[in-house]
Amino acid sequence: MKHLAKLQKIIVGVGVFLIIYIGSYFPLSEKGGWVVSESGRIRITLAMADIFEWQPRYGYFHRMRSISGGTTIHADLIGWFYAPLIMIDQSRVHPTILFIGEGFEAVEPLPAPPLEDYHPTRVNQFHGRFPYA
Repeated sequence: MKHLAKLQKIIVGVGVFLIIYIGSYFPLSEKGGWVVSESGRIRITLAMADIFEWQPRYGYFHRMRSISGGTTIHADLIGWFYAPLIMIDQSRVHPTILFIGEGFEAVEPLPAPPLEDYHPTRVNQFHGRFPYA
């Protein structure tokens, strides 16, 4: 009987943690935005900017193909904490947008998100800070 009560407490505790964890990510995603970034697919020597990638308002998590063909991750502490949710967000809710093809050709028409959807605090290497006026 004691084991069952202990198991119930663990299940409730994990459930509460997951609700708080997932619930706390929603406002970060809602207030986030698109960032111009590198996927690592296209390289001259260094990786070229070729994608629009969604990032939450706070925290940063970016996966890219390394020069050796593996995966490199760039993230801050908040990005590591929310990594599973950011990866789901970037693949399902706000899928990454390619704007340069494998042959270095620009995707036409340019699939750029609206300027008001760019990240509100991150520097965009092509437009400066938000709003990009």
